[in-house]
This record gives sequence, C-alpha cells and structure tokens, in this order.
Amino acid sequence: MKNNSILCFVGALMFSTTACVQKAYKKTIVISLTVKNKLEVKSVGIRGNNDPLSWKKDFAMQEVIKDSLYEARFQEETPYKFTEIKFAINGEVELKDKPNRKLLFSTKSDTTFYNAIYDSP
Repeated sequence: MKNNSILCFVGALMFSTTACVQKAYKKTIVISLTVKNKLEVKSVGIRGNNDPLSWKKDFAMQEVIKDSLYEARFQEETPYKFTEIKFAINGEVELKDKPNRKLLFSTKSDTTFYNAIYDSP
C-alpha cells in the first residue's frame, strides 16, 4: 500500500511539472531594414536567438532597393512575446557591445512587421 502511494505521488508530481509548459504560437515576422551611407553592400542578414535565426550565422535578407532597403520574412514557433536580433552587413554585426534590438511580437495578429535603420559599427 505504501509503495502504491509513493508511485501515485511521483506520477502526480511528474504530470504537474510537465503540464506547466507554455503553449507555443506560430509567428510570421516581416523585417525591413533601411541602410544609409553604406557602399558596396554584398550581403545583409539578421542574427538572433530563436530558430530560424542564429547568433553565429546570418539569415539572409533580400535586396529591395540596391544598397538601401532590404527585407526578410520568416516564421518561428515560440511561447515568448519578443525576440532579440541584430543586423549584419557584409558579415559585420551592428551594435557591438550594445544591447540587442528587441522585436516585440504583435498581439493583434500572427504577423509582426518590424522596420529598422541599420546602426553601423
């Protein structure tokens, strides 16, 4: 009888710890980046902390207006209300030794639009 009680207690404890997981939501992110006074842009990317972004590798942005405006669109599944990002041009990451940009997810839609201006290092 005592062993059954212990097993029930352990089972209930395991269920309660796994039942607290936050629900993840699929978010579509559309990011526009304006680049000013930068010549010979070969690549523009985003770095961040949630898949498909990474702090080690650029997520490529597409050129809209040469050397001036870039855009990226991706989806991520997250329980969080924001993510952190930085931009990179030609592999050089902006905002060195400064806080990351905080991208707040829209609460009114599954799609978040984020417009930024590149802060050159």
